Amino acid sequence: MSQMSHAEVTLLALLSDAPAHAYDLIRRIHSMQVERWARVPSSTVYAVLRRMERRGWVAGMVEPGARRRHKTTYRITEAGRQRLDRLIAQGLRNPTPVYSDLLVAGVLAAATGRGVVLAEALAQVRAARDRLKEVDLDATGPLSPEGRIVVDFYRGLADLTERALSSLAQLAESHDPTPPSS
Repeated sequence: MSQMSHAEVTLLALLSDAPAHAYDLIRRIHSMQVERWARVPSSTVYAVLRRMERRGWVAGMVEPGARRRHKTTYRITEAGRQRLDRLIAQGLRNPTPVYSDLLVAGVLAAATGRGVVLAEALAQVRAARDRLKEVDLDATGPLSPEGRIVVDFYRGLADLTERALSSLAQLAESHDPTPPSS
């Protein structure tokens, strides 16, 4: 998936069910625990909705609210439904990566004796995996079944990545800078 916006696809999917206020969308995101397994920080919801409105993917209707505040109800447009379909298709198009930038760079780092950068990448992968463990310890309660599937996938991916980088780091340690003879 080439940096699909998790916030866009999540908000469009929620709005495809029914129009909603931004605050209601944030509450639904929290109730579904989306922020535990996808990049959808609550702090970005209002900005993403405004950006999607400018692009014609959602339409906002301003209503008077309590204490002179206005509330905007957002609904998905036909262009937004098409965008949602494209984002979902894009996300599902390549279910397994054929080429991994991380592994290509890792192999080249090992082949050229750059063990330090491999060690740094390995530390980052381990930190990411540790953050996934914290998701299970989160005090907000157990993960939804969908959230469990996503977190387990990410954990497995982190484990595989750690094994690959560890092996590449070992190769980098034994790197011989002498080019092979022809």
